[in-house]
Amino acid sequence: MSIRAGLDALGESTLITKSLVVSFFAILFLCPFYFRILMDVKSWLQNAFLCISFVIFGLSIANHDFAKYLGPAWEFPVTVASVVLPVVWAFIISPMFLKVFGDKLAAPNPS
Repeated sequence: MSIRAGLDALGESTLITKSLVVSFFAILFLCPFYFRILMDVKSWLQNAFLCISFVIFGLSIANHDFAKYLGPAWEFPVTVASVVLPVVWAFIISPMFLKVFGDKLAAPNPS
């Protein structure tokens, strides 16, 4: 969203949608490295879960820009996905993920 504010302040409002989508994919490309190197996430499964979380919540924040970038045929599916997926992810998928894989991802107790 800071990309939108910066381009809007410069008067480059025609570049906002494309810039947001390109920056989204650039951040998505960097996410696995960020989680592995800086956040010390060792499990590929947990890393994938965090990247998918980024996609879902990024889509919910910039849904209008994604719909505009993809074209009018995608407006309704993107809008529905941006409303439904975060709720499903937060209240159904995340608890199921923790229930199934939580003990495999927990750090061993140093005692």
